[in-house]
Amino acid sequence: MSDEWIKGKVTESGNYPKNSFTGVLKAAYPTFNEKLNGHVLQLDFESGQTYSMPLNAKEYGLHEDGTVDGFLSIGQFLNSLEKIDVMTGEPNMNNNDPSIKRIEWFFAFMDGAPAGFKCIPDIIGCTLHNVATKRQIGDDQQTSKYPDWTVGKIEGLLAAHVSKPTPTSKPAAPKAKPALKPAPADTEAVDNAIYDLILANPLPISGIYKQFGGKAKSPYIPVDIRVSLDRMKTQGKVVQTGDNFEGV
Repeated sequence: MSDEWIKGKVTESGNYPKNSFTGVLKAAYPTFNEKLNGHVLQLDFESGQTYSMPLNAKEYGLHEDGTVDGFLSIGQFLNSLEKIDVMTGEPNMNNNDPSIKRIEWFFAFMDGAPAGFKCIPDIIGCTLHNVATKRQIGDDQQTSKYPDWTVGKIEGLLAAHVSKPTPTSKPAAPKAKPALKPAPADTEAVDNAIYDLILANPLPISGIYKQFGGKAKSPYIPVDIRVSLDRMKTQGKVVQTGDNFEGV
């Protein structure tokens, strides 16, 4: 199989499946979801169906060191991938057998934002048995119409499997930049606005974002804020204590 990145395409939300189904995976990639005002991992299938899982929920989700919080929907999905035995394509809970080859997954980042996703062996072109589990949002009688997704079985992994060493570093970011909101042109104005905010009250990135209006009204996305803070840290205007940033 080629190591070439597969460019994904966002399809209409009407193709979002609500029940378990089996389909051939066409593409898997991070993209910015305007409605959620955040990044998601989107899976597109040859049938035209697509589903996505938020990569960030406040301070939880996908982190830049590659770790993912397991209790979120994206964590449940990736955990189901890790359970798959490459030789059989089915879950194998024998964690004590070093001969079992399991699927490994990787994210690439660009300017602090998720920009690529791939698996070894590659699962693109494989048939995924997608399991939908109703997401509980209240008591036992209250569930969301948008389910959580896991993978119960994968067909075609042996054909995709190529013996290769596991990468020891993060994969290179793809050339194509992710579909992010354009950053404000006046970077000085962004820096000043954030600086004035944290000068009076040290805050984490999530707190700064919330002060600017959050999902509904914020003129920035979290990536804008992170880039601005990194720039000001280099200039010596900002220091970070734990999760909080404060003006010097």
